[in-house]
Amino acid sequence: MEKEARKKVTQRRTLQKRKVKRQPKQMYRVEGIGRRGVIRYVKVIGHPGSWTIRGMDGLNFHVVADTVQDAVQRARKRIPFRPIVIRPVSADGTVGASITLPPAPTPTAKPSRA
Repeated sequence: MEKEARKKVTQRRTLQKRKVKRQPKQMYRVEGIGRRGVIRYVKVIGHPGSWTIRGMDGLNFHVVADTVQDAVQRARKRIPFRPIVIRPVSADGTVGASITLPPAPTPTAKPSRA
């Protein structure tokens, strides 16, 4: 019984030593244009591999992606506006240089039958 308990403790310690340090959380502000031409934004908080998107009207969901751009691309359907710019936000609240997103693909119209 004691041997098993000791073995579990040593296993836990080795797992703790192997843990990779996570990168510090990063915060970004994704801005875009809403349906009526109003400028809207959401906050993207997290680190590579795990991002949380929060915004107005109780918007709050989790996205698994390597970069912020990937997270926004994957969450495009859930974000209630068309994202245009991603701006990094520092801890003191200042907004840095922006990352412009590529335009979304537009659906092509089918030729009409005459």
